[in-house]
Amino acid sequence: MATDHRATKHLRDTAALYPQIWKRPEALIQLNNSEDQPLWPKWCFCPAAVWQQETQDCFKLEIAELNGVACLGAWRYTQGVYSINENLLKELIKTPISGLLPTEILMKMPEWCVYIETPGLTYNSHPLHGFFAFLDLGIDLNPDLKIFLDIDNADGAMDLVVMTYPLGEWTIEEAINRVLSRTSDPRLNNKGFVDTLMCDISPLFNLLLYVCSNGVEYSGSSRPGNPQPKKTKKHGWRLFPASNIRVWKLGNKTGEKLHPVHQESAGNRNGPRPHIRRAHWHTYRTGRGRSNTKLMWIPPTPVAIPGDE
Repeated sequence: MATDHRATKHLRDTAALYPQIWKRPEALIQLNNSEDQPLWPKWCFCPAAVWQQETQDCFKLEIAELNGVACLGAWRYTQGVYSINENLLKELIKTPISGLLPTEILMKMPEWCVYIETPGLTYNSHPLHGFFAFLDLGIDLNPDLKIFLDIDNADGAMDLVVMTYPLGEWTIEEAINRVLSRTSDPRLNNKGFVDTLMCDISPLFNLLLYVCSNGVEYSGSSRPGNPQPKKTKKHGWRLFPASNIRVWKLGNKTGEKLHPVHQESAGNRNGPRPHIRRAHWHTYRTGRGRSNTKLMWIPPTPVAIPGDE
């Protein structure tokens, strides 16, 4: 049943741990989504700083707890779970990421907060069941990408591990270093730790980029999106949370075409072997004299796959 999904359990457990917490910033959230001049950018459901302000009189939340509440508070309104075809997922996580963070793409999340399933992946030797991702308003008023890894801790209990990545004109590695520079723990401020973190997090960035890209392939005609305010007789325009999760199946057609690709050998073939050309950056030169440079993210592209005309 949908209510048994791990993402739903995280939402339910948080509501039980902090009774009535979803109602604390509700007035400000409703105001932000009904005004022409919002209190904060519309790409952010509700900043963690606002959650802190509105809950500090009854809940003394640590930073990690506060971030978890902000994440799940946003996901509660859409409850989208993104399930990427297994064969396509295998190709996506192998995509190399180099150069600057594709901030423009990451700002196009289909919902305020998404949950992406990650079958077969691990983090720090723990099975990684999936991850939440949402955009928060950072202390410098610029966007922070916050990723919450859905794992089981050493005791076997469900846990969320938060990672924050400030978005800007820099690489993933620099984003990691910017966050680590705020801590004095010598175990974290070393290249070995950063390299390990890069290996763990890069596949997740690829999955999130696919979900955010124009080339994402959905099953069916429906598409995800943030809810729109509805007019009520008593309280005027209001947002309402989703009543249940919605599972979005992604990449099934491409995955079906890829299925035989993983089983074929390289011999006895004429022409290129069917494969997925890895997602990559592409530079376009535009403007008069092609003097302007535009960097675009190109999603994975099927090459010589039977039936892909």
